[in-house]
Amino acid sequence: MYNFEKLPAALKTLRAAGLKGQLPYINRGMEKEGLRQTYDGQLAQTPHPEKLGSALTNKYITTDYSEALIEFITPIFKESKDLQEFLLSLHSFARQNLPKGESFWCHSMPCILTAEEDIPIAEYGSSNIGKMKYIYRQGLAWRYTKRMQTIAGIHYNFSYPEELWKFLHLHENSKLSLQDFKSVKYFDLIRNFQRYVWLLFYFTGSSPTLCKSFLSGQKHNLESFDDCTAYLPHATSLRMSDLGYTNNEQQSLNVSFNSIEEYVDSLSKAIDTPSEEFAKIGVKVDGQYRQLNDSILQIENEFYSIVRPKRTTHSAEKPTLALKKRGVEYVEIRMLDINPFEATGISDEQFNLLDIIMLACLINPSPPICDNEWQAIQKNQQKAILEGRKPDLKISTLENGEVPFSQLASNCLENLHSVAQFLDENFEVEDYKKTLLNAKKSLEDSSLTPSGKVLKEMAKGTCSYYPFARNISAKHNDTFLNKEINSELLRHFISEASRSLQAQKDLEDTETKSFEQFLEEYFQQS
Repeated sequence: MYNFEKLPAALKTLRAAGLKGQLPYINRGMEKEGLRQTYDGQLAQTPHPEKLGSALTNKYITTDYSEALIEFITPIFKESKDLQEFLLSLHSFARQNLPKGESFWCHSMPCILTAEEDIPIAEYGSSNIGKMKYIYRQGLAWRYTKRMQTIAGIHYNFSYPEELWKFLHLHENSKLSLQDFKSVKYFDLIRNFQRYVWLLFYFTGSSPTLCKSFLSGQKHNLESFDDCTAYLPHATSLRMSDLGYTNNEQQSLNVSFNSIEEYVDSLSKAIDTPSEEFAKIGVKVDGQYRQLNDSILQIENEFYSIVRPKRTTHSAEKPTLALKKRGVEYVEIRMLDINPFEATGISDEQFNLLDIIMLACLINPSPPICDNEWQAIQKNQQKAILEGRKPDLKISTLENGEVPFSQLASNCLENLHSVAQFLDENFEVEDYKKTLLNAKKSLEDSSLTPSGKVLKEMAKGTCSYYPFARNISAKHNDTFLNKEINSELLRHFISEASRSLQAQKDLEDTETKSFEQFLEEYFQQS
């Protein structure tokens, strides 16, 4: 189950059924975060730049949890190279319009942090939806501290074309509707992604170190790289460790990925279940909201999962309701660190590796996850996050107990070769086999992984996390400043910024409901 051993047979069957050529493209989009910093390495204190439009209504540029944490949103592209070019142009447009003395921090773990009160929570104006977004973030600050809001990452949105689904629906002679069939298959993919994500942490994790200012007053088990830097020698992604978003209350949740019905029901229950811990915070204190409610989750977005089933929502529609009514539209991968060695935060090879693994997760058998397997999955994820490059690391399997990471990863790459070959044939390229070849080299030499390269470069330069990250960030910011954006695209970005400001104003001017009524109606959706 944990080495993709059934892939060659599955691909052989699909080839015989005529699948080759039925994968004309892959739908892909990204949400990429990045902190604004001052030239002396402090978190920017200025409001979201007006030249970038409204963070509430701009289609391409918004903010995440902090006012200083910009989030770039791409449209859907069929080719990763087109997505990369758009993302680079978006970065460049934003960088060229930042306030004087500011630039982007191009890493997942933040720059130098000072006091909690110096971390600004993102603001979205006076409309009801804007207030809700702010209060939700206020709740996160009360629940997890503001420091957690400065961590940046990449969310990769991924779906397959309708032609592929129609082919598979017919090939499997499914009695389900096409949309229900897609939802079932996407959940199959998601369960397998949970099973195999330990492999991706090894090849994509880029945050083995962090500035000690992030840890102020926090208990941890990290080691000292030097006076200013904390790390773990074999870590891949400290961003995804319990230093990031954790919720002790969520540990009691049993959010099921075995079906869309179980997933929606378990998340809805968490939003309706009061938390003794969060009740102590208070919902509305002295006339001011501290959080949206005192439940285990304020809203669905608070449930932090490495992968999510997604459906585009209507205005103010609950995500779970959208899933329940219209099924899964795409999958959101949330475990990707920002690759500091790439201006856009992700490399072409990482895109290729994701393509390979996602297709493998779709066609490999994916039985329901029982409690014992879920415990093993979570254990494997934490091992890969904290000790992924440890030479004698072992991974838990249901069939064979604990087995060496290197052995299991090598078997996975061997079996993934058939998928890489299939993709190369389908797209008439040789990129995917080359990607696996380089992955094999990284498996043999962990210093070639992004996390390994970070530690290698820091050791070579005998520098702390901050100067290392600052220097690479400066290099990428030069790229953004010097890029000549396509004139038509530049006009589009400027137009969207202007349109979004007017859209926010129109929304605020036409608001008729009280916030209390709006919030009540939001949670009563069914």
